[in-house]
Amino acid sequence: MRTTAGVIVALALVATASGCSDGSSSPVASSSSPSASAGYQQQVDALIQDWGSIAVQGMRPAIADLAHPGGVPRAGIATEAKAWTAALSQDRDRLQHVVAPSSYEPTRQLLIRSLNGYLRAAAIVRSAAQQPDAGRRRAALERAARVLTAADQTFDRARSGSN
Repeated sequence: MRTTAGVIVALALVATASGCSDGSSSPVASSSSPSASAGYQQQVDALIQDWGSIAVQGMRPAIADLAHPGGVPRAGIATEAKAWTAALSQDRDRLQHVVAPSSYEPTRQLLIRSLNGYLRAAAIVRSAAQQPDAGRRRAALERAARVLTAADQTFDRARSGSN
């Protein structure tokens, strides 16, 4: 997970790559106006900050705690994971209802895919926290780390403007 400033850059890169940077050559120039772009970016930035907090300050430490005895109790992590899922689901609903200027839509779709990955990772962490068998818990944690990393990579692709 990177900074939200990187997402703004990614959104601008997608707009430029789509040939909409000057607004005059696009048949949807009115939807790519500076005010539409700024409004969209503000809405998206608020959501992205939430994901970073959950992934970096929540899920990654929880995976480490579950992997080593003596960390946060499993029941506490399961409760946290339930809260992450609720927050991320709400963010996904909000993002799906944000109207993106057409040049930003590919990036918005990548952000939604990334968010879906964070949701999957949260569900796996919750399942791992509830797993009494250490071997199965370890396997679930490895899967959670892979899913979380893939979600981060999709987010980074959105940030860089590549589909």
